[in-house]
Amino acid sequence: MTRSNRTNFAPADDVGRFRAGLPTILPSLAERDFDRVVVCWYNDTPSGDFVIDYHPDLESVPGKCRKCAFKFLPVLGKYVAQTFERTLPSGLQQRWRFRMEHKDCEDTFHGDGSRGGPARREFTQQEKALL
Repeated sequence: MTRSNRTNFAPADDVGRFRAGLPTILPSLAERDFDRVVVCWYNDTPSGDFVIDYHPDLESVPGKCRKCAFKFLPVLGKYVAQTFERTLPSGLQQRWRFRMEHKDCEDTFHGDGSRGGPARREFTQQEKALL
């Protein structure tokens, strides 16, 4: 499977919900075919905080919320730079750290109330195979 095929995936139920909402939100696009669909990798935490930290197992890989955080770059850019430079104030380091305490818990995230829609769910094994 090529990389472009792997990234052209979103769960069918999510695509269906998106399609159902188009007539209300963007009626002129409601009947058009999708060129491709992709999952937006959103780093949610139980506290609703950003993750701006180095990966705990990979020293040289800093991490932050992906595509959706791009819109926050004017506000968060200096903090991301401070993370790279290892000069981020300790209070923010603590708040935005890569947390591992929930790693083996069943489901510790119930949402921070800022987004509507269906409850969080894990990908099925079949969906994981498409990633």
